[in-house]
Amino acid sequence: MNSLFLVFAVLTVIAVGAVLWPVFRRQHTPQRARFELDVYRDQLAEIDRDLERGLIAPAEAKAARLEVERRLLRAAGSLDPEAKQPAAAGRHGPVLAAALAVPLLAAGLYGILGSPDLPDQPIASRQDRQQDPGRPDIRQMVAGLEARLQQNPGDVEGWLMLGRSKGVLGRPQEAVEAYRRAVALKPDDPRAQGGLAEALVTAAQGIVTPEAKGLFQRVAERDPADPRPDFYLGWADAQAGDYHMALERWRKLLAATPADAPWRPRVVDAIREAAGELELDPEAVLAQIPTPPATAAQPSQEDVAKIQAMSPEKRETFIRSMVEKLQARMDADGSDVEGWLRLAQARLVLGDAERAKATFEKALSLHPDVPVLLKGYAATLLGPVRPETGLPEIGDKAAELYSKAASLEPGDPEAWWYLGIRALQEGRKDEARANWQKVLAKLDPSRPEYAEVKSRLDQLGG
Repeated sequence: MNSLFLVFAVLTVIAVGAVLWPVFRRQHTPQRARFELDVYRDQLAEIDRDLERGLIAPAEAKAARLEVERRLLRAAGSLDPEAKQPAAAGRHGPVLAAALAVPLLAAGLYGILGSPDLPDQPIASRQDRQQDPGRPDIRQMVAGLEARLQQNPGDVEGWLMLGRSKGVLGRPQEAVEAYRRAVALKPDDPRAQGGLAEALVTAAQGIVTPEAKGLFQRVAERDPADPRPDFYLGWADAQAGDYHMALERWRKLLAATPADAPWRPRVVDAIREAAGELELDPEAVLAQIPTPPATAAQPSQEDVAKIQAMSPEKRETFIRSMVEKLQARMDADGSDVEGWLRLAQARLVLGDAERAKATFEKALSLHPDVPVLLKGYAATLLGPVRPETGLPEIGDKAAELYSKAASLEPGDPEAWWYLGIRALQEGRKDEARANWQKVLAKLDPSRPEYAEVKSRLDQLGG
């Protein structure tokens, strides 16, 4: 035991010395600009590596490199090589006293409260206790989703979910690939376009690439209520040096953003930065922007934190209560198509397939000509995958729903994919070929799903 305390004492002396050494010597303190220069140089090298590996296109790499070089030049211009951090006179005494008092106080408290005779506790046993057997493994869930999409590559909602999941797991390039699959299947879906655009920005380390900018512009045209285009297009303006345009976009966005919207702080920070670049008072700018009332449509960060801190049982009970509240709202006013879709998807996530089907049936009784509801209901009716084809079984009801969706939205490849499967299962190869040719016409030849559909067509012959 004495030898152990001797080791602790030596380590404490070393630690105290490391704290005191920079205090008692004169030194130059690295400026923030020097740190920024190193960061920007690393970003340039990372862009070059991504370009070599084919992770980003040359045009995206060029745009990203120009933005980083602009920031690097600005940081270099503010660098003062002669700047020093003088040691303040008279501060050594308090620092020395604090540095010595901390280990002495810790040793005294340990002597009174500690348990030096406590037996060792292997890390494996501690980890076992920390694991929550009731908490789902996100990575396993994502792996299961990927396996399901291998069997059912025409599932747009599945690719959207995979893109969101990859983003949460910090894999932006894989999120880009998932969203590209969704866009290929449904090119005009603003959810797919917006998800792909955000993933592209994340993969480019915050640079709004030309492709991402184009996607956000398309989302703005199709869904004016989506806040992402204004935010990211303003970001693109700022990266191009047009802070006046960026500030104008963000002012309008903040004026339309509810007080409790989770993205509001990011808009406020962006306005402060743009105002600073224009040498305006950020607080005065913000004070002139009206604040809309709060809405309960989105949970606050505090609410999300509370939910995450719950036990698995309480969390599921809480989620089910929220779903029941949504059910009650939809029963009272069934005009919200998106509400019906969210309710059905929530039932599926909770493993309640029968109630999900009932939800779709009720929604379609009120909105019989909405393709997204038709396809959502049809997806719940898909049969098992047939081993001889690797394709899911399409029953009569599912085929009827997909046929109606295709008639209402002829340019949507998802419905034609499943109708091709149905025709193939019934031996109508010519009809299957015709349906899949419609799918192929809507896909980008450079994407993997194009090759997959093309392969299916080649297998049909003719």
